[in-house]
Amino acid sequence: MVCIGSLYCVSGHSEASQKSLFNTALASIQRLVDQNRSKYQERWIMQTLLLLEFFGIYGGDDECFLQAQRIHRDLVDAMRMLQLTHDGSHSFQDEDNEEDEMDGASTNSESPESLDASWLEFAELEAKKRCVYSLYLLDSQLAILCNLRPMLSSLEIKYDLPCSENLWLAKSASSWFARRQEQFNSFNDNDDESYDHEASPSQGFFYEASQTLLHSKHLKDHKRLRLLWASPFAAIILVTQLQMMARELTHASCLLERPKSQRRALSVLTDSQHSQISQALKGIAELVPRNKRSTFSFLPPCDLPFPDNETPLWHSFWLLWLYSSLTLSHPDSLLVSGVVECNLPLAIATAGHLATPRSKEKRDIYEDRDVFRILNDLELALERMSPTKSTASPLMENPFISILGFKICLIGWRLVRLTMGEAHEAANRGATSNPCKFVLDIIMAFVHLEQDAIMCNEALYGTAVHEQEAGLHATNNPSTITNLGQTFSDNMASEVQFLEWVIDVFKQRKSWPVGNWIAAVMEESLEKARTVYNESKARGD
Repeated sequence: MVCIGSLYCVSGHSEASQKSLFNTALASIQRLVDQNRSKYQERWIMQTLLLLEFFGIYGGDDECFLQAQRIHRDLVDAMRMLQLTHDGSHSFQDEDNEEDEMDGASTNSESPESLDASWLEFAELEAKKRCVYSLYLLDSQLAILCNLRPMLSSLEIKYDLPCSENLWLAKSASSWFARRQEQFNSFNDNDDESYDHEASPSQGFFYEASQTLLHSKHLKDHKRLRLLWASPFAAIILVTQLQMMARELTHASCLLERPKSQRRALSVLTDSQHSQISQALKGIAELVPRNKRSTFSFLPPCDLPFPDNETPLWHSFWLLWLYSSLTLSHPDSLLVSGVVECNLPLAIATAGHLATPRSKEKRDIYEDRDVFRILNDLELALERMSPTKSTASPLMENPFISILGFKICLIGWRLVRLTMGEAHEAANRGATSNPCKFVLDIIMAFVHLEQDAIMCNEALYGTAVHEQEAGLHATNNPSTITNLGQTFSDNMASEVQFLEWVIDVFKQRKSWPVGNWIAAVMEESLEKARTVYNESKARGD
């Protein structure tokens, strides 16, 4: 436990010492489970191995990454061998009985001893359930990041969805009972019984929850799914499942219907597949809180108000949701190209390379419908990543979510390159309406907002507030486009400005090395973009 704590705390540990701590902790746990495989059933063993796997994936060391993959395989094998994907006494009970237990939980009085026992039983079951779902999430993350084939299917997991965070974080049996009572009482709406809605499907299985989202038109009438309002972890699990479903459909479609000998449509999914998964995503969005964001402020980031419901998990949920929605129309480049990478730095570099602008003959066909579908989600995603708009601290961001943000920015880069030439020509013609300029203006609004904020802070305080901490370009930096005599109306400078903004955003992600990896990849692209821009200015384009 000391090793685990040392790995995750903010300290001056070198990479060598972190690797040593990682290996020491892993070796200790490995000795225990090698002697007795049933040790995997102990909750603390599972939790420790999951933490080690997470650190191995995102810690930045290639050997640790390979060890993390071995941990993952061992955990999946142990979970199947020991049948840890379900708890037979709970998961297979009749749905009506389960509903009765929920309703009765708020009225039955218990002695302090039995209440303590009930709380401990709940905590043990919930902890095991969350370990299994965490393993599923890590399995999905490896697939999304490196294009590895997933080892786990949602069909294998027979647990119900995780409970609300409020219930899970209760500090005592009495607090747990009180929160449980409040939670279930809030759903005892007598009016529900008078309506003739379709019968609620069993929520005992992970698979059935997704089927409800995909096929039901009355999501708010299902008590279990309504708990998503208070459970960002459960919401993340369901969105991840939809993302993996879309990836499997995309992978199959690429094998069947996308010959490389000709230009292909950007969107791979059929209209029916796109519509069904998109509707399920919208169904989840309707069941979770719409986070209140602070309006634009000239105050330093540390002085921005943080709403109560703006937690790191909800921030992760919304970026994952937006990424999943975006990739229905703009599938992941590693997935459609069939490239599999063996570590994260290579996966990030390859994703950046595949997003590099290409001539019309060598890129996919961007249909108007796809562009405007993408634009809506892209605008919301960039807003969540924008330092002047987001209320979530970049230091608290999960490294997986940071990489999803990078992939979202690559989509934005593609659209900037796709539209800025026509937008520039339209501006020179004096056109009052142009779809390309409309798309470009929406994307660049956040970049210009950052530059406006810096200039206003300089005017108010004499310097950009927290410039070094935020990593933002100051207006007196000669390398920026805005100080080369150009204005925001210079559409041909949009690519350079956008890439500068992306680099600034990811330099703020300092808790894990992925931020620096992303910034390094984008800096190479920025140099090329500056060269192209300067050449076009020299030609007078």
